[in-house]
Amino acid sequence: MGTTGRKRSRGTAQHPQRSIAPRIRIRDRVAGTIKTVFCSKQRVVVFERQKGRFFSEVDRLCRSKRPPFDIVEIDRQIRQKKAEFGRFLNPVPDYFPPPLLDSLTVDLVAHLYTIEKLSEGEERKIVVSTRLAEVYTACVCYWMSVGFSVAGNTIISSHPYFEQHVPPEICFGEMGFTCGHMSEFTRTLQRTSCVVQPDGSMWCRYGLKLTLSRNTIKLLDAALVIGQRRRMSASSP
Repeated sequence: MGTTGRKRSRGTAQHPQRSIAPRIRIRDRVAGTIKTVFCSKQRVVVFERQKGRFFSEVDRLCRSKRPPFDIVEIDRQIRQKKAEFGRFLNPVPDYFPPPLLDSLTVDLVAHLYTIEKLSEGEERKIVVSTRLAEVYTACVCYWMSVGFSVAGNTIISSHPYFEQHVPPEICFGEMGFTCGHMSEFTRTLQRTSCVVQPDGSMWCRYGLKLTLSRNTIKLLDAALVIGQRRRMSASSP
């Protein structure tokens, strides 16, 4: 992970490693990964598959009942079953505007290069590449749905838009991502984030927290509201 097909040198003290892909390629890979997570054909397939599993469970539950039917109890069991599926039933967004994609991409690219800079001096330095950009973006999309903390310090906060539309991590494999690479990057970032003091205490490096721009937050909030209104209007007679 963190490499491309082109061979790269390890670097020396006088000539440390640098990013091995042009920034525009990194930006394009980040934007493409965001689109895969939110509005790609793979994402639609994941949602439809999980929805099919849920309705199969509901059908099995209803067929197991015998008259007289207790509608209230059946409704309670269906709601309980839906709660068990949880974020597996997170739908594909009804509204994901291009300005949101552009603004979110800018924020994530800046954060990725910040991580690279802060990892300088580490035994396993993070080097930005197109493959790493894809894994990083997939991880961030997942973390923004559940939150991500290291040593009690919040690195990435969750946002309701991601909470409602991003599936569990296990579904990322079905969208073409490698869950093993995501886990590896998570451990790498945890090592980079933590600094152990002589007394054994641990603190988090300053500057690793992902801070979204005001424009991105405004677009996320607007997309959340507009998406909810579209779903309500589609379900109304």
